[in-house]
Amino acid sequence: MTTTGTALTDAQQAAVAHTVGPLLIIAGAGTGKTRVLVERYRRLRQEGVPAERILLLTFTEKAAREVLDRVEQEDYLPAGERFVLTYHAFAQRFLQEEGWLGGIPKGFRIVSEVRKWEVMRDVLLGQRPPHLFHAQRPYERIGELLKLVERAKQELVSPMEFRAWADADAGASGDDPVLAAQREAALVYAEYQARLLAEERLDFDDTIYHSVQLLAAEPSVAARQSQRFAHLMVDEFQDTNFAQSRLLELLAGPERNLCVVGDDDQSIYKFRGASVANLRRFRAVYPDAAVIQLEENFRSRGPILRAAGRLIGEDPDRLEKRLTATRGEGPPVSVLTATSVTEEADAVATLVKTAIDEGRHRPNAIAILLRANAHLHNFARALQRRGVAYQVSGGRGFYQQPEIKDCLAYLRAVDHPDDTVCLMRLLSLPRYAADPVQAGRWSRQARDDGRRFFDLLQESTDDGARRLTHDLRQFGSLALRLGVDDLFYEVMEQTHYLDLERFLGPIERLQVSANVQKLAELIAAYCDEHPDQHLSAYLKHLDTTEAAQADEEIAPLDETVNAVHLMTVHQAKGLEFGLVVIPHLVEGRFPASRRSEGLTLPNELLKEELPPAELHLAEERRLAYVALTRAREEIVGTLAARYEGIKDWRPSRFLTPVRGDDARELAAAQLLASSGSGLVEVARQGELPL
Repeated sequence: MTTTGTALTDAQQAAVAHTVGPLLIIAGAGTGKTRVLVERYRRLRQEGVPAERILLLTFTEKAAREVLDRVEQEDYLPAGERFVLTYHAFAQRFLQEEGWLGGIPKGFRIVSEVRKWEVMRDVLLGQRPPHLFHAQRPYERIGELLKLVERAKQELVSPMEFRAWADADAGASGDDPVLAAQREAALVYAEYQARLLAEERLDFDDTIYHSVQLLAAEPSVAARQSQRFAHLMVDEFQDTNFAQSRLLELLAGPERNLCVVGDDDQSIYKFRGASVANLRRFRAVYPDAAVIQLEENFRSRGPILRAAGRLIGEDPDRLEKRLTATRGEGPPVSVLTATSVTEEADAVATLVKTAIDEGRHRPNAIAILLRANAHLHNFARALQRRGVAYQVSGGRGFYQQPEIKDCLAYLRAVDHPDDTVCLMRLLSLPRYAADPVQAGRWSRQARDDGRRFFDLLQESTDDGARRLTHDLRQFGSLALRLGVDDLFYEVMEQTHYLDLERFLGPIERLQVSANVQKLAELIAAYCDEHPDQHLSAYLKHLDTTEAAQADEEIAPLDETVNAVHLMTVHQAKGLEFGLVVIPHLVEGRFPASRRSEGLTLPNELLKEELPPAELHLAEERRLAYVALTRAREEIVGTLAARYEGIKDWRPSRFLTPVRGDDARELAAAQLLASSGSGLVEVARQGELPL
């Protein structure tokens, strides 16, 4: 959404003009909060505040780049360094400058997700706590413990504080296994932190945690920072956790020129410690703060806003606000009902194709927003079968992409030529084009004769099989003298892997190329970190990555790529589209079923008790609200009677307020019958670039 060039509303103007003292801006969806931040920045500069004395914090690098670009376009005054940063980028800078005063090594590095897992693994293997370690499943609870440690840091609970609680509780808890596990976790946390610091590494939560500890312990450091930054502005304040909120208070200092922008209706990151309670806490810490509400929506048509308003209005603990549509009316909200998950996906793909064919929306103005990343595949297949170009935006599962599996199969087969699974995968590539039935026969023959599969392929009269063994022998020789990054480059060059024009459409080619390029960058980063290690060590690192479930996001495509967006609602935050489809509106999918949190931080250590609005259902409702308010023109909610199992699934409780009295009801079967098949041949059946 953009309102550049139009006059500011009265509320926006009031927010821009308030430059002294604390300010809370409640900015509803689509109300122009980014413009307000940029205009406020420009106002401060016009009042004579140097750019280097304004600190503007965001949550994502993308948001920081967007705001910085807008600021540089609007602010024509000479400027030194501009501080438009993420929380973690700011905290890293601060600790690099001042952290030594709190015992933080000057040359600290940010620890990778894989290394965090390895450190926690080593701690568990050393301590072997009886309630957290099982010899048959030694790594089962590593992820759970890492989340607990992460939560402790977000709540500013130190290892010493956790240990003190554990010691005090030891006699009172008796044989309670949950409390016993928490006591053991306190010891694990302490050693884990000690090992990280010994390696001169911090994780992202450490950067905030140690910044707060230092600012609180050293008043002179806090004074120096508050004098350095005369004005603080914060975007998406509803997504802050306790530690981040405390950091802001310490940075604001006695001048208290702190402006925060947030919307409690869009707080959807409880899983990473965010709490809408921080909006209420801000008003408690700064009771004299000015509060300005932005309620004029410049994005969505009237029916969309009314549906979203009815839905979020069922939250009794929200801050009251009522968005008004400045763009007038539009088509009613549509609800599409199917009998099965397959029919639902086919109907959605047909609906999307029709919208494109009729010229109502360009492909990249359409988004299908899922509650969970695992549910994207059916929709990708349905779109592909209808020849609709799509892109997966921000989804995990990088290492599960077919092209990444292909590339790694080359590397694994070079390191271990007896890897039958990798050899079979490589044989199926166009370069070798082996008949799958014949490849299966070769595999069985090698097993029956007790021979190496590689040797049998090498002796074969099949051109593809012999070409593969020739390639692998050549790459094996290169691996003896090249680093993994250079070896990977040679493999890609010599096999012409990216010569994909004959096999994929234009969007698929872009996605595959982007993913392979990202793999090359990840390999290069590994080689920079481990310059003396070669192929076997890298493959072992990949095995650890898989064990740690530290998957990467699929490589993003340029925003100008004209393809339908497939993404989760979380990934759509901050974006907007002409047509938004929200599938799987059934109980258990959206809202999702509540999952056990496993090992949790003791309630006594939480800095504030979570209010009722923080319960699971309230956050699911806010997530649905975010999905609805991504749409400019049209919303389509969809559901099926049957997903897994034999029983029908109940429609989502969110459908009643979304439907209202005027929703348009669509039947998937009727939609499919009227459109014909419209199917195209899938080039690589069974594996999609998803």
